[in-house]
Order: sequence, then C-alpha cells, then structure tokens
Amino acid sequence: NDGAAACDACPAGTRSAGTSGHLRTACAPCAAGLWSTGRNDTCAECPAGKAVSEDQTLCEECDAGKYGKVVGGGELQCTSCPLDWYAAEDGASACDVCAVGSATDSARRSCDPCPSGKYEHQTSRTCESCPAAWASAGGLDECTPCGEGEVTGALRAACSKCAPGTHALADRSDCRSCPTAWVAGFGADACVTCPAGFKASGATACDECAAGQRASGSPRDACVQCEAGKWSAGRNDTCATCPAGKAVSEDQTLCEECDAGKYGQSVGSSNELQCTTCPLDWF
Repeated sequence: NDGAAACDACPAGTRSAGTSGHLRTACAPCAAGLWSTGRNDTCAECPAGKAVSEDQTLCEECDAGKYGKVVGGGELQCTSCPLDWYAAEDGASACDVCAVGSATDSARRSCDPCPSGKYEHQTSRTCESCPAAWASAGGLDECTPCGEGEVTGALRAACSKCAPGTHALADRSDCRSCPTAWVAGFGADACVTCPAGFKASGATACDECAAGQRASGSPRDACVQCEAGKWSAGRNDTCATCPAGKAVSEDQTLCEECDAGKYGQSVGSSNELQCTTCPLDWF
C-alpha cells in the first residue's frame, strides 16, 4: 500500500493485484473456478478429479460417484456421474461405464449386475422385473420367453418344464395338476383326455383297453368288460354284436362261425347270439 511501512500477505482465496505498473497495491478474490493458498500473484486451476472448494482456498477431491467436470466459464466442478456410469473411488477424473446387464446405485458409486428375475432396461438403465412368462438368470439386458410347457416360478429366474401329470398356467407362473382322468406328459401346456379305447392311468399316461373290453367314463377313466353277447378286439369305446351265422367267443374277443349243424340264435333277455344245434329235420 502507498505509504505503508510493510507489505501485507494476501490471504488464501485471493491474489495480489495492482493498479499501476508492477505495483502490488491490493488483494483480489480468485476468479470463479480458481483457487489460491495465499501469498500468490495468480490463482490456479485444479487438476483432473478435483474441484475448487467453496472458499476457493484449496482443491478438493471429488467424492466417489462424482467426477471433475468443466462447466460455465471453465470452472471445474464435482459433478455426479451420468446415468449408467459410476466412479468407485474419490478423486475420479472420469466415470466408468457399467457393464451390460448392470445398473448403478443411487449414489453412482458402484455398478452391480441385475439380479435373477430382472434385466437392465435400455431406456431407464435400471434393473426392471421380467414380464410375465419371461425369465432372466441375472446380469442380462433382456429376458427370455418361456416355451411350451415351461414356467418361470415366482422369481422368474429361469424357465423350467412342467412335470408329467401337470400343465403350465397361461401366465407361465406355475404348473398345475391335471384334473381326474386327464393326463399330461413332460412339459405340457394343457392336460388332455384319453383317446377312444384308452383309459387314464393316473395323470401321466393312457392305457389301452384290452380285447373283450371297452373304455368307460367321461372322460375315459376305466376299461369294462363287454356286455353279454358282444365282443371287442380292444381299443374301442363300444362292443359289437356278431353278424348272422356267427357267435361271440367265450372270452368276447372275436366272432366265431357256427359249426356245421348249428346256427346263430338270439337267446335270453340280452339277445345274446349263440351257436345252437339245428332242430329236428333241419340242417
């Protein structure tokens, strides 16, 4: 200062300044984005990964989740990492991009794989639950649709086939047991009834009705013996009568021709056709 007996040190956050020639006659605040520890003619910029403190007296490391970014008139500020980027350590000069199938925490300090049943949404860059009938093992940016007879379970972590005797629900959330007399094989979308001439064997298979029997029930759940005077070669819903000149075999599995000297005659209340000896004076 003019007339001063001594020089005063400029404090931190300022620099020396003059109004004429090289005379240092004042202390001036550092410009925005610059700092000084004091006793300096100039203020300095912070290095990458650091930013000027509010009082402009030092450079501070950017916290994890932030990085040093030049803004406005060149001022370096600690700025949060953008969506899908993170900074794990203090003092980062740049953020790292998350791997595919991962998302940052709210502080952008870490990037973790999406858990099973979720995927990285391409717009929000967050982990979102897979939709119904889709699954993800985790760490992926997409879910996979379940195929025929497959379900996801409550967690939607994977598609798995339904066991025999069960079928997949329409929303692929779980497997459900078949109703009585309905059957389903491994990985079925629906249970079915047994075809003509077959009966349900538990909930997993259909057994054929043997010769001399017919399928019974609606749906078919049993094999029953043919009615008297009728026969079946097996695998039928009905038993048949024999044509004229033939009669049902004892085991009801076929029609047999009557021997010479006999003829097919309906007998009893069931009109069962039996081979009967021709009457006197007939042959």
